[in-house]
Amino acid sequence: MFNYSDEDKKYIEIGHLIKQHRYSKALSVVNKAIIKYPKSIMALNLKGTILSKFRDYEAALTVYEKAMKLNPVVNTGLKLNSIILYKKGIMLENLHRYKDAIKCYNKYMRLPNKMPLIVVDIKERKRKK
Repeated sequence: MFNYSDEDKKYIEIGHLIKQHRYSKALSVVNKAIIKYPKSIMALNLKGTILSKFRDYEAALTVYEKAMKLNPVVNTGLKLNSIILYKKGIMLENLHRYKDAIKCYNKYMRLPNKMPLIVVDIKERKRKK
């Protein structure tokens, strides 16, 4: 049996709320988690996801940028960092900032820890632009 920390349990709860499309409740829970764990990249990632569900792309972008400042995406091998970079590109694309989005996608493609499905998605996105 897994022994999850209280912090991990909170993120699991938020994930379940997102899957249930209970975005307002998820946002409330994640905001409390951010107060308790202000340097949590996971909490910020989840908040960005929730804000994007509300189509508040500018706010989601701000949250993803904050997460990246706390833990810059470098060749660390950390998948969450690379996923946040990818999500930042999507927010930029949704805001019609295509050149900036492509810069994010290109940076992602240079990372050593790429996820195959994201690589396919990025290639498709770039092809459409």
